Amino acid sequence: MEYISTIIMVCVIIWGVMQKRKIYQLEKELNSIKEQIEYSIKSTQGLILTSTESVPIKELVKSINNLLNAYYSGQVNCKKQKETMQQVMTNISHDLRTPLTVLSGYIEILEEKSSKIDMPEEIVVIIHKLSIKIKNSVRLINQFFNLAQIESGDIKYDIKKYNITSLCREIVLGYYDLLYTKGYDVEINIPEYPIFVRIDKKAAIRIIKNIIDNAIKYGDDGKYLGITVEEKEKEVYVLFEDHGQGIENIEIEKIFNRSYTLSDTNKNYESSGLGLAISKNLANGMNSDILVKSIPHKQTVFNWKIKK
Repeated sequence: MEYISTIIMVCVIIWGVMQKRKIYQLEKELNSIKEQIEYSIKSTQGLILTSTESVPIKELVKSINNLLNAYYSGQVNCKKQKETMQQVMTNISHDLRTPLTVLSGYIEILEEKSSKIDMPEEIVVIIHKLSIKIKNSVRLINQFFNLAQIESGDIKYDIKKYNITSLCREIVLGYYDLLYTKGYDVEINIPEYPIFVRIDKKAAIRIIKNIIDNAIKYGDDGKYLGITVEEKEKEVYVLFEDHGQGIENIEIEKIFNRSYTLSDTNKNYESSGLGLAISKNLANGMNSDILVKSIPHKQTVFNWKIKK
């Protein structure tokens, strides 16, 4: 009896060891599959390979490879659609710019003539409104055209070392008359010493102006504009602060989308959003980024993070 118990115990131990080896081999194969999936998704290429004899795992790998093929195909189609849309936007913008520019010229002539001859007041008002609408349309079309160029990669960046403190100070000075007239409280915290960063100067100027324009246009309720330049170990922060209506948290990630307009609960902020979309794309093109934090009706801060 003791002999039989010993045999049973030995068999159980052997069975346990064999099961443990199977589990270990299964974990090893699953980890290999996991690593291959992660690599394939990151590189958008390749399929899963396995030498297992397990039929369920073979079927699993087959299903995963089918999904990966569908994913790769979707990525290619998405890229083609994006490129097509960018080309369409470029073509439409280009086709509209010329007639709008010509129309703008005619409106300017009418405005000039209306100031020299006696015209009914309502006609003068209409001409003035038309002038504003045409100029806004031309500006909007130019923004669409520029954004399409940026997103398609047609913009070439001339990256060099520039003194960001000097550049910020120079741009802010250009806004002082406007800010003074509008009754803004302006707080500038820009170091006197130079801080050099690698940027495209034209793109940087546009980013700074776009964000300041945005702060003035949508933060006008608070009558406050703060500009701060902070130097970190590996980055430089250019901070733009206003005390206007602000942005709800659910809106933060969407404000850089070119087609996005804020919800009805925030109508005062409603706009085309192209200025911020252009700024975000330009910043990303220079290997930097723009982040936003906002406490509605209290403080909104745009942070342009630039690598040294």
